[in-house]
Amino acid sequence: MRTLLVGALLFLTSACSVINTGTFNHVSVNDKFNTIRQNTPMLIDFLDDFPKGADLHNHASGAAYIEYGLIYANKNNFFYDLKDLQMVKENTGKEDTTFTQYPADSTEREAGCSGWMKDRPCLIAVKDLLGNDEQLQKYLDIVSVRGWHENTTNGLDHFFNAFSHKVSESNNQSLARILARNYSQSVRYVELMTSAISGDVIATLQNLAPEDSFDITNLEESYIKISSYLDSPEMQHEVVSYMDKREKAVSTILREEYNITLTGDKPDVVVRYIPQLYRMKSLYSIFIDAAANLKASTLDDRIVATNMVQAESGIPSMVNFDNQMKILDFFWKKFGEPKIALHAGELVLRESPLEPMRDRISKSIAMGHASRIGHGISIAWETDTKNTLKTMRDKGVAVEICLSSNDIILGVSGKDHPIAMYLQAGVPISISTDDEGISRSNLTMEYVKAVQEHGLGYETLKQIAKNGLQYSFLDGKGIYSADGSVKEKYRNFLSGKLPGLSEIGIKAYLQVRYERDLAVFESKVL
Repeated sequence: MRTLLVGALLFLTSACSVINTGTFNHVSVNDKFNTIRQNTPMLIDFLDDFPKGADLHNHASGAAYIEYGLIYANKNNFFYDLKDLQMVKENTGKEDTTFTQYPADSTEREAGCSGWMKDRPCLIAVKDLLGNDEQLQKYLDIVSVRGWHENTTNGLDHFFNAFSHKVSESNNQSLARILARNYSQSVRYVELMTSAISGDVIATLQNLAPEDSFDITNLEESYIKISSYLDSPEMQHEVVSYMDKREKAVSTILREEYNITLTGDKPDVVVRYIPQLYRMKSLYSIFIDAAANLKASTLDDRIVATNMVQAESGIPSMVNFDNQMKILDFFWKKFGEPKIALHAGELVLRESPLEPMRDRISKSIAMGHASRIGHGISIAWETDTKNTLKTMRDKGVAVEICLSSNDIILGVSGKDHPIAMYLQAGVPISISTDDEGISRSNLTMEYVKAVQEHGLGYETLKQIAKNGLQYSFLDGKGIYSADGSVKEKYRNFLSGKLPGLSEIGIKAYLQVRYERDLAVFESKVL
Protein backbone atom coordinates (compact mmCIF):
# COMPACT_ATOMS: atom_id res chain seq x y z
CA MET A 1 0.00 0.00 0.00
CA ARG A 2 1.13 3.57 -0.63
CA THR A 3 2.22 5.80 2.18
CA LEU A 4 -1.18 7.08 3.33
CA LEU A 5 -0.07 10.56 2.32
CA VAL A 6 2.84 10.78 4.73
CA GLY A 7 4.79 12.86 2.23
CA ALA A 8 1.92 15.28 1.88
CA LEU A 9 1.71 15.56 5.64
CA LEU A 10 5.34 16.60 6.13
CA PHE A 11 5.56 19.11 8.95
CA LEU A 12 1.90 19.99 8.54
CA THR A 13 -0.07 21.54 11.33
CA SER A 14 -3.37 21.48 9.47
CA ALA A 15 -6.58 21.92 11.37
CA CYS A 16 -8.36 18.73 10.40
CA SER A 17 -7.74 15.07 11.10
CA VAL A 18 -8.16 12.54 8.32
CA ILE A 19 -11.24 11.26 10.11
CA ASN A 20 -13.49 13.27 12.38
CA THR A 21 -14.53 10.79 15.04
CA GLY A 22 -15.96 13.35 17.45
CA THR A 23 -17.26 16.89 17.79
CA PHE A 24 -14.17 18.47 19.37
CA ASN A 25 -12.26 21.31 17.76
CA HIS A 26 -9.13 19.99 16.07
CA VAL A 27 -7.75 23.51 15.68
CA SER A 28 -7.69 23.86 19.45
CA VAL A 29 -5.89 20.53 19.90
CA ASN A 30 -3.36 21.60 17.33
CA ASP A 31 -3.01 25.04 18.90
CA LYS A 32 -2.43 23.55 22.33
CA PHE A 33 0.23 21.25 20.91
CA ASN A 34 2.03 24.18 19.32
CA THR A 35 2.01 26.16 22.57
CA ILE A 36 3.73 23.37 24.51
CA ARG A 37 6.03 21.80 21.92
CA GLN A 38 9.18 23.49 23.21
CA ASN A 39 8.37 22.90 26.88
CA THR A 40 9.69 19.40 27.46
CA PRO A 41 7.75 18.44 30.63
CA MET A 42 4.47 19.68 29.13
CA LEU A 43 5.19 17.92 25.84
CA ILE A 44 6.00 14.68 27.67
CA ASP A 45 2.72 14.90 29.54
CA PHE A 46 0.86 15.46 26.26
CA LEU A 47 2.61 12.72 24.28
CA ASP A 48 2.58 10.16 27.09
CA ASP A 49 -1.21 9.95 26.67
CA PHE A 50 -1.15 10.43 22.90
CA PRO A 51 -2.06 7.13 21.15
CA LYS A 52 1.15 6.07 19.39
CA GLY A 53 -0.08 3.06 17.45
CA ALA A 54 2.84 0.65 17.63
CA ASP A 55 6.50 0.10 18.32
CA LEU A 56 7.78 -1.91 15.35
CA HIS A 57 11.50 -1.94 16.14
CA ASN A 58 12.05 -3.16 19.68
CA HIS A 59 14.79 -5.59 20.74
CA ALA A 60 13.50 -7.42 23.80
CA SER A 61 16.98 -7.90 25.26
CA GLY A 62 17.84 -4.21 24.91
CA ALA A 63 14.44 -3.05 26.11
CA ALA A 64 14.97 -4.60 29.55
CA TYR A 65 16.04 -2.06 32.17
CA ILE A 66 19.02 -3.17 34.24
CA GLU A 67 17.37 -2.25 37.54
CA TYR A 68 14.94 -5.15 37.19
CA GLY A 69 17.81 -7.44 36.27
CA LEU A 70 19.61 -6.45 39.47
CA ILE A 71 16.50 -7.11 41.55
CA TYR A 72 16.21 -10.53 39.91
CA ALA A 73 19.92 -11.29 40.40
CA ASN A 74 19.77 -10.35 44.06
CA LYS A 75 16.63 -12.40 44.67
CA ASN A 76 18.21 -15.44 43.01
CA ASN A 77 21.57 -15.15 44.81
CA PHE A 78 23.77 -14.22 41.85
CA PHE A 79 27.37 -13.14 42.25
CA TYR A 80 29.17 -10.18 40.72
CA ASP A 81 32.59 -10.45 39.10
CA LEU A 82 34.53 -7.36 40.18
CA LYS A 83 37.15 -7.92 37.49
CA ASP A 84 35.00 -8.65 34.42
CA LEU A 85 32.03 -6.60 35.68
CA GLN A 86 29.60 -9.42 34.96
CA MET A 87 26.84 -11.25 36.81
CA VAL A 88 27.36 -14.94 37.54
CA LYS A 89 24.83 -17.51 38.68
CA GLU A 90 26.12 -20.34 40.83
CA ASN A 91 25.44 -23.88 39.65
CA THR A 92 26.88 -26.33 42.14
CA GLY A 93 26.50 -29.11 39.59
CA LYS A 94 29.25 -27.58 37.46
CA GLU A 95 32.83 -27.19 38.59
CA ASP A 96 33.35 -23.81 36.93
CA THR A 97 30.28 -22.23 38.57
CA THR A 98 30.61 -23.40 42.16
CA PHE A 99 31.24 -20.50 44.53
CA THR A 100 33.98 -20.92 47.16
CA GLN A 101 34.47 -18.38 49.93
CA TYR A 102 37.88 -16.95 50.78
CA PRO A 103 39.04 -17.25 54.42
CA ALA A 104 38.19 -14.25 56.54
CA ASP A 105 41.87 -13.33 57.01
CA SER A 106 42.89 -13.79 53.36
CA THR A 107 44.47 -11.07 51.21
CA GLU A 108 41.60 -11.54 48.74
CA ARG A 109 39.12 -10.62 51.46
CA GLU A 110 41.14 -7.53 52.27
CA ALA A 111 40.99 -6.60 48.57
CA GLY A 112 37.20 -6.79 48.67
CA CYS A 113 36.67 -10.24 47.15
CA SER A 114 34.27 -12.56 48.98
CA GLY A 115 35.04 -15.71 47.01
CA TRP A 116 35.84 -17.26 43.68
CA MET A 117 34.75 -19.56 40.89
CA LYS A 118 36.87 -21.14 38.19
CA ASP A 119 38.50 -18.36 36.13
CA ARG A 120 36.71 -15.77 38.30
CA PRO A 121 39.04 -14.93 41.20
CA CYS A 122 37.12 -11.97 42.64
CA LEU A 123 33.40 -12.31 43.30
CA ILE A 124 30.96 -10.69 45.68
CA ALA A 125 27.28 -11.42 46.25
CA VAL A 126 24.93 -9.12 44.36
CA LYS A 127 23.46 -8.01 47.67
CA ASP A 128 26.92 -6.70 48.53
CA LEU A 129 27.15 -4.94 45.17
CA LEU A 130 23.88 -3.15 45.90
CA GLY A 131 25.39 -1.84 49.11
CA ASN A 132 28.64 -0.70 47.47
CA ASP A 133 27.74 2.58 45.79
CA GLU A 134 31.06 3.02 44.00
CA GLN A 135 30.98 -0.42 42.40
CA LEU A 136 27.25 -0.21 41.69
CA GLN A 137 27.54 3.09 39.84
CA LYS A 138 30.46 1.72 37.85
CA TYR A 139 28.36 -1.26 36.83
CA LEU A 140 25.29 0.82 35.94
CA ASP A 141 27.48 3.01 33.76
CA ILE A 142 28.62 0.14 31.55
CA VAL A 143 25.24 -1.56 31.10
CA SER A 144 23.43 1.45 29.67
CA VAL A 145 24.22 4.78 28.03
CA ARG A 146 23.95 6.57 31.38
CA GLY A 147 27.71 6.07 31.53
CA TRP A 148 28.38 7.30 28.00
CA HIS A 149 28.84 10.93 27.11
CA GLU A 150 29.46 12.51 23.74
CA ASN A 151 33.12 12.92 22.79
CA THR A 152 34.23 10.29 25.31
CA THR A 153 34.26 6.61 24.33
CA ASN A 154 32.80 5.44 21.03
CA GLY A 155 29.02 5.30 21.41
CA LEU A 156 28.72 2.23 19.20
CA ASP A 157 31.28 0.29 21.22
CA HIS A 158 29.77 1.34 24.53
CA PHE A 159 26.28 0.40 23.35
CA PHE A 160 27.06 -3.10 22.10
CA ASN A 161 29.47 -3.79 24.96
CA ALA A 162 26.60 -3.25 27.39
CA PHE A 163 24.91 -6.47 26.29
CA SER A 164 27.83 -8.61 27.47
CA HIS A 165 27.55 -7.18 31.00
CA LYS A 166 23.84 -6.76 31.64
CA VAL A 167 21.62 -9.20 33.48
CA SER A 168 17.88 -9.54 32.91
CA GLU A 169 15.03 -10.92 34.90
CA SER A 170 13.28 -14.06 33.65
CA ASN A 171 12.36 -13.83 29.99
CA ASN A 172 8.59 -14.00 30.37
CA GLN A 173 8.61 -11.45 33.19
CA SER A 174 10.75 -9.14 31.09
CA LEU A 175 8.47 -9.47 28.05
CA ALA A 176 5.42 -8.74 30.17
CA ARG A 177 7.09 -5.66 31.65
CA ILE A 178 7.97 -4.33 28.18
CA LEU A 179 4.37 -4.73 27.03
CA ALA A 180 2.97 -3.14 30.18
CA ARG A 181 5.37 -0.21 29.81
CA ASN A 182 4.20 0.35 26.26
CA TYR A 183 0.54 0.01 27.19
CA SER A 184 0.99 2.66 29.89
CA GLN A 185 2.12 5.03 27.11
CA SER A 186 -0.96 4.38 24.96
CA VAL A 187 0.74 1.82 22.72
CA ARG A 188 -1.46 -1.17 21.91
CA TYR A 189 0.81 -3.14 19.57
CA VAL A 190 4.46 -4.16 19.78
CA GLU A 191 6.61 -6.25 17.46
CA LEU A 192 9.40 -7.66 19.59
CA MET A 193 12.67 -8.93 18.20
CA THR A 194 13.51 -12.00 20.25
CA SER A 195 13.83 -15.76 19.91
CA ALA A 196 10.73 -17.54 18.67
CA ILE A 197 11.88 -21.15 18.44
CA SER A 198 13.63 -23.57 20.77
CA GLY A 199 17.29 -24.48 20.51
CA ASP A 200 16.20 -28.04 19.79
CA VAL A 201 15.02 -27.00 16.32
CA ILE A 202 18.40 -25.48 15.49
CA ALA A 203 20.24 -28.55 16.83
CA THR A 204 18.11 -30.87 14.71
CA LEU A 205 18.83 -28.89 11.55
CA GLN A 206 22.54 -28.82 12.32
CA ASN A 207 22.57 -32.60 12.73
CA LEU A 208 20.77 -33.08 9.43
CA ALA A 209 23.03 -30.71 7.52
CA PRO A 210 26.48 -30.53 9.21
CA GLU A 211 28.69 -27.52 8.63
CA ASP A 212 31.36 -29.50 6.79
CA SER A 213 28.82 -30.27 4.06
CA PHE A 214 27.63 -26.67 3.62
CA ASP A 215 28.41 -24.94 0.32
CA ILE A 216 27.24 -21.35 -0.21
CA THR A 217 27.34 -21.93 -3.98
CA ASN A 218 24.90 -24.85 -3.67
CA LEU A 219 22.24 -23.99 -1.11
CA GLU A 220 19.83 -26.48 -2.60
CA GLU A 221 22.06 -29.38 -1.57
CA SER A 222 21.95 -28.36 2.09
CA TYR A 223 18.25 -27.56 1.89
CA ILE A 224 17.39 -31.04 0.63
CA LYS A 225 18.91 -32.48 3.82
CA ILE A 226 16.64 -30.42 6.08
CA SER A 227 13.50 -29.99 4.01
CA SER A 228 11.68 -33.06 5.36
CA TYR A 229 12.08 -31.88 8.94
CA LEU A 230 11.09 -28.31 8.06
CA ASP A 231 7.86 -29.61 6.55
CA SER A 232 7.19 -32.15 9.29
CA PRO A 233 4.46 -32.13 11.95
CA GLU A 234 7.29 -32.33 14.49
CA MET A 235 8.68 -28.97 13.40
CA GLN A 236 5.26 -27.37 13.51
CA HIS A 237 4.61 -28.81 16.95
CA GLU A 238 7.94 -27.47 18.25
CA VAL A 239 7.16 -23.98 16.98
CA VAL A 240 3.55 -23.79 18.13
CA SER A 241 4.17 -25.33 21.55
CA TYR A 242 7.08 -22.94 22.17
CA MET A 243 4.86 -19.97 21.38
CA ASP A 244 1.92 -21.38 23.35
CA LYS A 245 4.05 -21.65 26.49
CA ARG A 246 5.34 -18.12 26.09
CA GLU A 247 1.91 -16.64 25.43
CA LYS A 248 0.39 -18.40 28.41
CA ALA A 249 3.16 -17.25 30.76
CA VAL A 250 3.28 -13.64 29.56
CA SER A 251 -0.51 -13.38 29.46
CA THR A 252 -0.76 -14.62 33.05
CA ILE A 253 1.79 -12.08 34.31
CA LEU A 254 0.07 -9.22 32.49
CA ARG A 255 -3.32 -10.17 33.85
CA GLU A 256 -2.25 -10.81 37.44
CA GLU A 257 0.32 -8.03 37.89
CA TYR A 258 -0.94 -5.30 35.55
CA ASN A 259 -4.62 -6.09 34.92
CA ILE A 260 -3.91 -6.06 31.17
CA THR A 261 -5.29 -8.61 28.70
CA LEU A 262 -3.07 -10.07 25.98
CA THR A 263 -5.45 -12.63 24.54
CA GLY A 264 -9.17 -12.97 23.88
CA ASP A 265 -11.44 -11.24 21.39
CA LYS A 266 -10.69 -7.70 22.60
CA PRO A 267 -7.15 -7.68 24.02
CA ASP A 268 -5.76 -4.53 25.63
CA VAL A 269 -2.36 -5.01 24.01
CA VAL A 270 -1.13 -7.25 21.20
CA VAL A 271 2.39 -8.60 20.68
CA ARG A 272 3.97 -10.34 17.73
CA TYR A 273 7.50 -11.72 17.46
CA ILE A 274 10.35 -11.29 15.00
CA PRO A 275 13.27 -13.72 15.45
CA GLN A 276 16.74 -12.51 14.52
CA LEU A 277 19.62 -13.69 12.34
CA TYR A 278 23.12 -12.53 13.28
CA ARG A 279 25.32 -10.90 10.63
CA MET A 280 28.57 -11.65 12.43
CA LYS A 281 28.01 -15.40 12.50
CA SER A 282 29.22 -17.78 9.80
CA LEU A 283 27.23 -18.19 6.59
CA TYR A 284 26.46 -21.74 7.67
CA SER A 285 24.94 -20.55 10.94
CA ILE A 286 22.93 -17.90 9.11
CA PHE A 287 21.68 -20.57 6.68
CA ILE A 288 20.49 -22.81 9.52
CA ASP A 289 18.97 -19.95 11.50
CA ALA A 290 17.26 -18.56 8.41
CA ALA A 291 15.81 -21.94 7.55
CA ALA A 292 14.38 -22.34 11.03
CA ASN A 293 13.08 -18.83 11.58
CA LEU A 294 11.67 -18.04 8.16
CA LYS A 295 9.90 -21.39 8.19
CA ALA A 296 8.61 -20.75 11.72
CA SER A 297 7.05 -17.49 10.56
CA THR A 298 4.88 -19.52 8.18
CA LEU A 299 3.78 -21.96 10.90
CA ASP A 300 2.53 -19.65 13.65
CA ASP A 301 0.74 -16.32 13.21
CA ARG A 302 2.45 -14.94 16.33
CA ILE A 303 5.77 -15.02 14.46
CA VAL A 304 5.30 -12.35 11.81
CA ALA A 305 8.71 -11.85 10.18
CA THR A 306 12.47 -12.42 10.41
CA ASN A 307 15.16 -9.76 10.87
CA MET A 308 18.94 -9.59 10.64
CA VAL A 309 20.88 -7.78 13.35
CA GLN A 310 24.37 -6.85 14.59
CA ALA A 311 26.63 -4.09 13.31
CA GLU A 312 26.68 -3.71 9.54
CA SER A 313 30.14 -2.17 9.87
CA GLY A 314 31.61 -5.40 11.24
CA ILE A 315 34.09 -7.07 8.90
CA PRO A 316 32.09 -10.33 8.57
CA SER A 317 28.98 -8.25 7.87
CA MET A 318 30.76 -6.36 5.10
CA VAL A 319 32.44 -9.38 3.53
CA ASN A 320 29.41 -11.66 3.63
CA PHE A 321 26.61 -9.22 2.85
CA ASP A 322 25.79 -10.42 -0.66
CA ASN A 323 25.83 -14.04 0.43
CA GLN A 324 23.63 -13.21 3.41
CA MET A 325 21.12 -11.67 1.00
CA LYS A 326 21.47 -14.76 -1.20
CA ILE A 327 20.42 -16.97 1.73
CA LEU A 328 17.43 -14.77 2.48
CA ASP A 329 16.39 -14.78 -1.16
CA PHE A 330 16.67 -18.57 -1.28
CA PHE A 331 14.35 -19.20 1.67
CA TRP A 332 12.00 -16.34 0.77
CA LYS A 333 11.29 -18.13 -2.49
CA LYS A 334 11.16 -21.61 -0.87
CA PHE A 335 8.69 -20.64 1.84
CA GLY A 336 6.20 -18.59 -0.15
CA GLU A 337 7.55 -15.08 0.41
CA PRO A 338 7.40 -14.72 4.21
CA LYS A 339 7.86 -11.24 5.66
CA ILE A 340 11.37 -9.93 6.20
CA ALA A 341 12.52 -6.76 7.98
CA LEU A 342 16.17 -5.80 7.82
CA HIS A 343 18.48 -3.45 9.64
CA ALA A 344 19.96 -1.62 6.67
CA GLY A 345 21.99 1.53 6.25
CA GLU A 346 22.78 1.79 9.98
CA LEU A 347 26.11 3.19 8.81
CA VAL A 348 28.14 6.40 8.94
CA LEU A 349 31.60 7.26 7.65
CA ARG A 350 32.99 7.18 11.19
CA GLU A 351 32.24 3.44 11.30
CA SER A 352 32.25 2.33 7.67
CA PRO A 353 34.00 2.82 4.35
CA LEU A 354 31.90 4.57 1.74
CA GLU A 355 31.39 1.52 -0.48
CA PRO A 356 28.99 -0.44 1.76
CA MET A 357 26.82 2.65 2.15
CA ARG A 358 26.29 2.81 -1.62
CA ASP A 359 23.83 -0.09 -1.75
CA ARG A 360 22.95 -1.50 1.68
CA ILE A 361 19.38 -0.19 1.65
CA SER A 362 18.60 -0.85 -2.01
CA LYS A 363 20.08 -4.36 -1.92
CA SER A 364 18.30 -5.20 1.31
CA ILE A 365 15.05 -4.46 -0.51
CA ALA A 366 15.87 -5.98 -3.89
CA MET A 367 17.89 -9.02 -2.79
CA GLY A 368 16.82 -9.46 0.83
CA HIS A 369 13.13 -8.75 0.16
CA ALA A 370 12.85 -6.39 3.12
CA SER A 371 9.33 -5.05 3.59
CA ARG A 372 10.63 -2.65 6.23
CA ILE A 373 14.03 -1.06 6.79
CA GLY A 374 15.50 -0.51 10.23
CA HIS A 375 17.29 2.84 10.66
CA GLY A 376 18.19 3.63 7.02
CA ILE A 377 20.69 6.30 8.08
CA SER A 378 22.97 6.05 5.03
CA ILE A 379 20.23 6.71 2.47
CA ALA A 380 21.94 9.87 1.18
CA TRP A 381 25.01 7.81 0.19
CA GLU A 382 23.06 5.33 -1.97
CA THR A 383 24.31 5.24 -5.56
CA ASP A 384 20.84 6.24 -6.75
CA THR A 385 19.18 7.80 -3.74
CA LYS A 386 16.26 9.20 -5.70
CA ASN A 387 15.36 5.83 -7.19
CA THR A 388 15.79 4.02 -3.86
CA LEU A 389 13.42 6.47 -2.19
CA LYS A 390 10.94 6.09 -5.07
CA THR A 391 11.07 2.30 -4.76
CA MET A 392 10.41 2.54 -1.04
CA ARG A 393 7.52 4.93 -1.55
CA ASP A 394 5.93 2.95 -4.38
CA LYS A 395 6.33 -0.44 -2.65
CA GLY A 396 5.39 0.87 0.78
CA VAL A 397 8.71 -0.11 2.35
CA ALA A 398 8.54 1.70 5.66
CA VAL A 399 11.53 2.97 7.65
CA GLU A 400 11.74 2.31 11.38
CA ILE A 401 13.17 5.55 12.81
CA CYS A 402 15.03 5.19 16.14
CA LEU A 403 16.26 8.66 17.07
CA SER A 404 17.95 8.01 20.42
CA SER A 405 19.71 4.95 19.11
CA ASN A 406 20.95 6.76 16.01
CA ASP A 407 22.33 9.55 18.16
CA ILE A 408 24.06 7.27 20.67
CA ILE A 409 25.40 4.59 18.34
CA LEU A 410 26.18 6.61 15.20
CA GLY A 411 26.32 10.21 16.40
CA VAL A 412 23.49 11.16 14.03
CA SER A 413 20.89 13.66 15.23
CA GLY A 414 19.18 16.89 14.26
CA LYS A 415 20.04 18.17 10.78
CA ASP A 416 22.29 15.15 10.19
CA HIS A 417 19.37 12.71 10.42
CA PRO A 418 17.57 11.65 7.20
CA ILE A 419 14.05 11.67 8.66
CA ALA A 420 13.15 14.80 6.67
CA MET A 421 14.48 13.21 3.47
CA TYR A 422 12.22 10.21 3.91
CA LEU A 423 9.18 12.35 4.70
CA GLN A 424 9.75 14.68 1.75
CA ALA A 425 10.05 11.66 -0.55
CA GLY A 426 6.75 10.25 0.70
CA VAL A 427 8.37 7.17 2.25
CA PRO A 428 6.30 5.87 5.19
CA ILE A 429 8.06 6.06 8.54
CA SER A 430 7.33 4.78 12.02
CA ILE A 431 8.98 5.93 15.23
CA SER A 432 10.46 3.18 17.41
CA THR A 433 12.65 2.65 20.45
CA ASP A 434 15.25 0.08 19.32
CA ASP A 435 16.75 -0.73 22.77
CA GLU A 436 14.98 1.49 25.25
CA GLY A 437 16.53 -0.08 28.37
CA ILE A 438 20.08 0.49 27.13
CA SER A 439 19.24 3.92 25.69
CA ARG A 440 17.31 4.94 28.83
CA SER A 441 14.41 6.06 26.67
CA ASN A 442 10.87 5.01 25.72
CA LEU A 443 8.46 5.59 22.86
CA THR A 444 7.09 8.79 24.36
CA MET A 445 10.58 10.31 24.46
CA GLU A 446 11.24 9.25 20.87
CA TYR A 447 8.15 11.26 19.86
CA VAL A 448 9.41 14.17 21.95
CA LYS A 449 12.68 14.07 20.01
CA ALA A 450 10.79 13.96 16.71
CA VAL A 451 8.98 17.15 17.68
CA GLN A 452 11.77 19.15 19.27
CA GLU A 453 14.71 18.07 17.12
CA HIS A 454 12.96 17.63 13.77
CA GLY A 455 10.01 20.00 13.90
CA LEU A 456 7.27 17.46 13.32
CA GLY A 457 3.77 18.80 13.74
CA TYR A 458 0.81 17.21 15.44
CA GLU A 459 -0.88 15.99 12.26
CA THR A 460 2.37 14.39 11.12
CA LEU A 461 2.69 12.59 14.46
CA LYS A 462 -0.81 11.19 14.03
CA GLN A 463 0.06 9.90 10.58
CA ILE A 464 3.26 8.31 11.85
CA ALA A 465 1.32 6.62 14.66
CA LYS A 466 -1.13 5.25 12.08
CA ASN A 467 1.79 4.01 10.01
CA GLY A 468 2.91 1.90 12.95
CA LEU A 469 -0.22 -0.20 12.55
CA GLN A 470 -0.65 0.06 8.79
CA TYR A 471 2.91 -1.10 8.03
CA SER A 472 3.02 -3.69 10.78
CA PHE A 473 3.25 -7.34 9.78
CA LEU A 474 -0.25 -8.08 11.02
CA ASP A 475 -2.60 -9.86 8.64
CA GLY A 476 -5.17 -7.80 6.77
CA LYS A 477 -5.25 -4.60 4.73
CA GLY A 478 -6.69 -2.51 7.54
CA ILE A 479 -9.38 0.13 7.72
CA TYR A 480 -7.81 2.91 5.66
CA SER A 481 -8.38 3.79 2.00
CA ALA A 482 -5.50 4.94 -0.20
CA ASP A 483 -6.24 8.58 0.64
CA GLY A 484 -5.99 7.90 4.36
CA SER A 485 -9.70 8.00 5.12
CA VAL A 486 -11.47 5.19 6.94
CA LYS A 487 -13.27 2.83 4.61
CA GLU A 488 -17.04 3.10 4.70
CA LYS A 489 -17.58 -0.39 6.12
CA TYR A 490 -15.51 0.47 9.21
CA ARG A 491 -16.95 3.91 9.99
CA ASN A 492 -19.74 2.64 12.20
CA PHE A 493 -17.14 0.96 14.44
CA LEU A 494 -15.56 4.29 15.38
CA SER A 495 -18.19 4.79 18.06
CA GLY A 496 -20.62 2.60 19.93
CA LYS A 497 -19.77 -0.99 20.79
CA LEU A 498 -16.16 -1.98 20.12
CA PRO A 499 -15.92 -4.88 17.63
CA GLY A 500 -13.72 -7.84 18.43
CA LEU A 501 -11.02 -9.71 16.52
CA SER A 502 -13.52 -12.31 15.38
CA GLU A 503 -15.62 -9.62 13.71
CA ILE A 504 -13.06 -7.49 11.85
CA GLY A 505 -9.60 -9.12 12.17
CA ILE A 506 -6.52 -8.17 14.13
CA LYS A 507 -5.15 -5.24 12.10
CA ALA A 508 -8.56 -3.62 11.66
CA TYR A 509 -9.30 -4.15 15.36
CA LEU A 510 -6.16 -2.30 16.42
CA GLN A 511 -6.74 0.50 13.92
CA VAL A 512 -10.33 0.98 15.05
CA ARG A 513 -9.08 1.13 18.64
CA TYR A 514 -6.47 3.67 17.58
CA GLU A 515 -9.10 5.95 16.04
CA ARG A 516 -11.31 5.61 19.08
CA ASP A 517 -8.40 6.17 21.48
CA LEU A 518 -7.37 9.24 19.49
CA ALA A 519 -10.87 10.70 19.68
CA VAL A 520 -10.96 10.21 23.45
CA PHE A 521 -7.47 11.69 23.83
CA GLU A 522 -8.28 14.80 21.82
CA SER A 523 -11.54 15.36 23.66
CA LYS A 524 -9.65 15.26 26.97
CA VAL A 525 -6.94 17.64 25.78
CA LEU A 526 -9.41 20.48 25.35
